[in-house]
Amino acid sequence: MDDQTTVRLSICGLDYILLTQKDESYMQALGQQLQVTMNQMMQHNTRLSATQAAVLCALRAMDEAFDAQTDAENLRERIGEYLDDATQARREAAMLQSEITDLKRRK
Repeated sequence: MDDQTTVRLSICGLDYILLTQKDESYMQALGQQLQVTMNQMMQHNTRLSATQAAVLCALRAMDEAFDAQTDAENLRERIGEYLDDATQARREAAMLQSEITDLKRRK
């Protein structure tokens, strides 16, 4: 892979070194958000370990990704339907224009 960057993140007291094509500031922001979310979970439920909080965050992220994918598929389907409707409308408009032209010739 080209243009990979090494990024060091510290999350819940553990250091992670990532090799990524993403911008370092973006990855740092993700790491910070993960840290905040995990801390909130562990404060809300003091029995949670960092590992459990990480698994819950992963499940939440996967759920959101699946929801986003479903939404995107629904939007693609709707756009396809709109395009089909627009194509049909153009055909009808062309047919009507042809009829108007024929009627004007008959006058």
